[in-house]
Amino acid sequence: MLRLIAEAKQWIHFENYIIRADQIGQKFAEALCARARKGIAVRLIYDWLGSIGTPRRYWKQLRDAGVVVRCFNPPSPIRLLHNVSRDHRKTVVIDG
Repeated sequence: MLRLIAEAKQWIHFENYIIRADQIGQKFAEALCARARKGIAVRLIYDWLGSIGTPRRYWKQLRDAGVVVRCFNPPSPIRLLHNVSRDHRKTVVIDG
């Protein structure tokens, strides 16, 4: 995945249930940030519950580099049953 991210020419769509700010997570953040800084469109979606322990500064570094970061299904006190819906996908799509 890291090699493919580094080779992206147009865009990267990255979707994962669990994203952590650990050593591996930081490698992915660095790779995605590097491509975004080169003008590649980078979009990332993570699951709110799966990535609940990931600090805000992790997402901020991505956003600051130009990565579009979205959270799947953040908690809602109004739609309680909706809160159980999770995104367990682990997908990277690059340049179509």
